[in-house]
Amino acid sequence: MNWIFLLILVIFIKITFFNKKKRIRRKEKEGVFNEEDYEEGKEGFFIEEYEEEEVLPYFKKNYLLTRAENSFFKILEEVVGEQYYIFPQLSIDKLVLIERSYSYNYSFRNRINRKSVDFVLFDKQNISPVLVIELDDFTHEREDRKERDLFVNKLFNHCGVPILRVDSIPKKEELGIKINTKINNL
Repeated sequence: MNWIFLLILVIFIKITFFNKKKRIRRKEKEGVFNEEDYEEGKEGFFIEEYEEEEVLPYFKKNYLLTRAENSFFKILEEVVGEQYYIFPQLSIDKLVLIERSYSYNYSFRNRINRKSVDFVLFDKQNISPVLVIELDDFTHEREDRKERDLFVNKLFNHCGVPILRVDSIPKKEELGIKINTKINNL
């Protein structure tokens, strides 16, 4: 019977003191302090209690675009940079809304969740999307990507935003013609 009581006491102590892993930090409000000032309640100090730091295993990416996308972006900037804002790697859910009567249905949200497009041109006055541009590399030949591309085409066509698919980096003049044709045909 005593061993049960001892076991319960050990568990209680473990839960209370070790699991929370709290540390108490004392700070002086105005500067440096010495060891005598560690006495609890000493005037000029406060006790801050906090949980142990959360693990954040993240680090900054050094680039947003692939080499091909970066090359295309530079050409795109020269062609339309004065007329349109260029937003790269934009999530589709930032471009379209789900009709209110369907917004409760998560299957519609899931279809656009975590999908992005390579570039979007925005009108500079209204900051509204004018053209979606997808740079289709070899990965777009996979079956799953073909299905995704078909859905994205249907989606933007339905929403009235033209989409331009480019399979190689064109010359400036050629790109300008393709962009103007897509924008003006809608």
